[in-house]
Order: sequence, then C-alpha cells, then structure tokens
Amino acid sequence: MNRYAALTLIALAGCLKASTAPAPTADLAAARVPADAQWQIREAQGDRLVLVAQVRHLPQLRPAIHLALRLPEQVRLLQGPREWTVTSEDPVLVERELVFEVHGSPSDDIVLVADSRAEGFGWHLERRYSFQPTPPPAPIERSGASLQVGKRDFGPSVELEGE
Repeated sequence: MNRYAALTLIALAGCLKASTAPAPTADLAAARVPADAQWQIREAQGDRLVLVAQVRHLPQLRPAIHLALRLPEQVRLLQGPREWTVTSEDPVLVERELVFEVHGSPSDDIVLVADSRAEGFGWHLERRYSFQPTPPPAPIERSGASLQVGKRDFGPSVELEGE
C-alpha cells in the first residue's frame, strides 16, 4: 500500500470515529443561534407605519442584547425608543412597538441591529424592513443540451457556470 492510501485510510478512520457521536438534541441545535429578531407589520397606512420588533432568545443562554434602529432619511421615529436592551430578566420573547412617519418612498431600509457580548463569545444580527418590493426571481435560462431519459425528453438543461 502506498503512503497516500495509508494516510487516506487514517483520515477516514478518524472521520468515522468522530461521526459516531450522538446526534444533537433540538436544544443544542437551537443553541447555534442564541437569538433571533424579526419585524411584524401592525399598520401601514398613508405616511404612518407601525412595526413590532420581536426579539427571541434562548432561555438557557441569555446575555444582554443591545438593540438599535438605523433609519433612512425619509423615516422619523414617532414612538418607541431608538435604542434599548433586552436583559436576562426579560421574557424569552420581547416585543417592542415602534411608530414611524414615512415621507415619500425611502430608498433604504429600517434596520434593527442587535448585538450581544458575553465571556468567550458574541454575535451581531441585522433585520431589515424594506420599502422596496421584492424583485421576482430571475428566469432560469435553459441553454444546455436536451436531457433525455429513456423515451422521455425533459427538454433543454440548465448550464452551470464555469462548466
């Protein structure tokens, strides 16, 4: 057996041994994301916009989360704080209603910025509320060779970039 084959077998044996660990539980899988945030639209009428910032964090891992808003020029905060902190004393789901006045059609987004730091780790999260419509997905160009399996013709295939 040559040297390359021996090293490959040793590497594979190490991978096999490592893969025999028990599968992570739902709690451990959730621990990969210590918190999440999202926007919920409560009202959008005329120049008034009411959003609810929802922040959810794991009950097991609850360092303080500093939240701040980044606003485009055409948006003014009427009600609610521009910055606040979610602490370990707060419930797992914290909701904060924010009222905005929107002038014209903003070209930028309202951004909820969340930061947390604890001993040995930290994370940063941004959630956007966009005023722009989501563009439709680009059509897929089928420019490759025709795909035939048995008597069935599936038509032109999609060429992969770089191939």
